[in-house]
Amino acid sequence: MKLTYATLLFFLFSSLQMVAHSSEDSKNKKSEPVNQVASQESNFIDSGAYDPRDPNINEILSVYDKYYESETGRSPWLNGANPNDLYTPIGGCWRDSCAVYIHVSKIQQHAYLFVDGQLFGQWAVSTGQRGYGTPDFDRHPNGRIYERYSSKKYPGGDYNGLGNMPFAVFIEGGFALHGTPRGNWSKLGRRASHGCIRMHPNNAEIFNHLVRQAGIEQTWITVSNEPPFGMQPYPPRQQPTPPPRPPKPPQERLPEIEPERPRTRYSAYNACMRENRHIKPVSRRIERCQHLR
Repeated sequence: MKLTYATLLFFLFSSLQMVAHSSEDSKNKKSEPVNQVASQESNFIDSGAYDPRDPNINEILSVYDKYYESETGRSPWLNGANPNDLYTPIGGCWRDSCAVYIHVSKIQQHAYLFVDGQLFGQWAVSTGQRGYGTPDFDRHPNGRIYERYSSKKYPGGDYNGLGNMPFAVFIEGGFALHGTPRGNWSKLGRRASHGCIRMHPNNAEIFNHLVRQAGIEQTWITVSNEPPFGMQPYPPRQQPTPPPRPPKPPQERLPEIEPERPRTRYSAYNACMRENRHIKPVSRRIERCQHLR
């Protein structure tokens, strides 16, 4: 009994020490910087950019800028023009006269990409849903550009370790054109975002790299309700043409038959029979009226 009692005390004391150590470890983990913990768990951190309309969005993104540059070794900004000139044609570049021009039609939920004035590609997008409408834009991008970008506010999966908003090209504030993970691909072609412009990651990557090559001064972004002049969605929605109906065989017209005119004498005969209905038997009435038939 003494040995058993001592053993229980030993295990009790050991368990108390383990609880104390685990509590200290949890405190130490909580005290670690958020960026360090996040970088250990994944290749990106939560940008904190929950609403592109947030008045503090630039301060929120500036924190992510520092993390992005430290992790990737690339600047989150493209060298370009004065921010005050981004709404005006710089050096004569405006819309499709720029090296890279993208036009997003909110009515069609479609994007048209032009390179050197020629249509390079077009694809389905998702702009802001009801209550999160995407504003109209007609300007150069503001120069902020990411390849890895994520926000836990809008789940939908991670695209190849690049977050849930990869290849982001910012227009103004928190509004950007970016890719979207597989969970949102089925929604492309209708309004589904919280204000940004979603597209397939492959298309977002193409646009992101073209913007990096052309720079701010040679890139123009238009977001409006109407498509570019003369543009139609691809592929065009065509209703299947029904096969032509076979001609009807000619119908033979039957000769018209004139209705037989009633004979007046029968009317007189019937009237005679009615007048003499008191005569019996009937054969006598027939004899009386026979001459009228």
